[in-house]
Amino acid sequence: MVQVILRSNLIALLLVILCAPVSGHERTLVIFADFACTDNAAGDPDDCLAVEALRRTDTVHILAVVAAGGNASAQRSYGLGLSKFPDLLVLPGSHPGAKRSGTTHQRVAKLIAQGKGDVSFLVLSPATDLARLIESYSKVLKRTREIVFVAGRSPGDHFYARSGGKEVRDMNYVKDRRAYKAVLPLLYAKRIETTFVGFRAAMNTTVPDSFMPVGFAQKARRAWHRKTRFWFGAKLPPFDVVAAMAVSQHRNRLRCHYVNIKAGDNLSLSPAQHSYFTLCD
Repeated sequence: MVQVILRSNLIALLLVILCAPVSGHERTLVIFADFACTDNAAGDPDDCLAVEALRRTDTVHILAVVAAGGNASAQRSYGLGLSKFPDLLVLPGSHPGAKRSGTTHQRVAKLIAQGKGDVSFLVLSPATDLARLIESYSKVLKRTREIVFVAGRSPGDHFYARSGGKEVRDMNYVKDRRAYKAVLPLLYAKRIETTFVGFRAAMNTTVPDSFMPVGFAQKARRAWHRKTRFWFGAKLPPFDVVAAMAVSQHRNRLRCHYVNIKAGDNLSLSPAQHSYFTLCD
């Protein structure tokens, strides 16, 4: 009887071990960010807040952050990234529209090749550096799990993919159309899951308190609220923090649906039954 009990306990213990969740990070992440996160009223803190939120997330390992031009110059963005995140690997990025790859793209490709498992990309900036990386080191696509873009809009646009579709003037897209036109067909051809998180998602999503960084300076908070109240008529959470949720355990809080996307002068969206492209709004 004792042996039977011991054997049963041993089997139960083995089942617990085998069925227990695997420890470690769910995602290895490369982030492209255009940092402009000063503490004064002119600051645009959402890139810094998004990186900070993910830096504190147990399910994410940030492999590298490429500080690109966009909301600030590439040089200013890089300086802010270094000062705000000394514990992360922050690399200098390109200004929007740059046509050549550089040492940063080579280093990112090498990090991905040397690592284990797939990598996710979060693009909070214009897609210039992502395009240069893929064009020069196409093998990274074989290790790409997913790509998430911040998909903004111009004031007055409703970022909906209604029946018949809609053309959307996305701010990051407009800053480097060439990059998106080069990247998006490749992502579709390689069947890489690609998500666009529109600004309107901030209106329809609740950001968990545990995900919102507490280090949101008071002046920056007031500036952000003034900005979103002026453009959108409401105090909204930082857009890039909402986009960062798409590569975290909080993705299911976003309202997402399949779309077809065409890259012309602007992004053209239309609803789809299934697609490798998803829009969260």
